[in-house]
Amino acid sequence: MQILDINAANSLALTPTKRLERQFSSQYAEIMQTKGVKVWAPPPIKALSSWVSSVWLEMQDSGYPLAAGKALATNQQIIALWCKAIESAPLSETLLSSTALALAADGANKVIGRWGVLPEKLTEGETVEIEHFLKWRNIFNFHMKGSNWVDNEGAVRIIIQAIHDQCITLPDNIYIYALSLIHISEPTRP
Repeated sequence: MQILDINAANSLALTPTKRLERQFSSQYAEIMQTKGVKVWAPPPIKALSSWVSSVWLEMQDSGYPLAAGKALATNQQIIALWCKAIESAPLSETLLSSTALALAADGANKVIGRWGVLPEKLTEGETVEIEHFLKWRNIFNFHMKGSNWVDNEGAVRIIIQAIHDQCITLPDNIYIYALSLIHISEPTRP
């Protein structure tokens, strides 16, 4: 793996995980040490979730209306709200705990948010599970709104709108690393 010239002024590299952020930063440090550099600014590498959090705080500081008065919910808060929703409308005869169902429901909700699936589309081919999920999702969304919380997917939608409204300035160069690091070597021949 090669790190692109991410240290160039006005650049940003986004990774899908904090682990990759640390790995890229470590690799960058090794490159700088190899070049004999003694002191350097941290490279502009961030995990997407870290970048969303920092941009969210910038929008709050600037008073961007769609972010005003809202807080990014933590994963623990989100799972707690899903548990609350599931416990208020439980599945009959399930062997799964509300926490296990909450994790599954949150995962499904994230996919729906990322792909922009409309909830009414979920009723096509409706099953008992989808019916329960939609009830839980309505309860979950009610509590999120009542708490003035937004999840990462909601924050990304608001950030995209802020970019369109020209309230956020993006760097000139953005590098997105979305694939896991796999070293593929050529097969050895007998």
